[in-house]
Amino acid sequence: MNRTNWEHAGIAAGLMLAVFLPLALLAVPGASIAKRCGPRLQIER
Repeated sequence: MNRTNWEHAGIAAGLMLAVFLPLALLAVPGASIAKRCGPRLQIER
């Protein structure tokens, strides 16, 4: 019982890492781009 619980926890952690790592890598340049382009977009409106 204990081992299967750890296996499920490992699978869940692996899935979370697989989802959040690419998102974090995309969010960092996205945030810097938003900082540069944000004021321009607000001025255009």
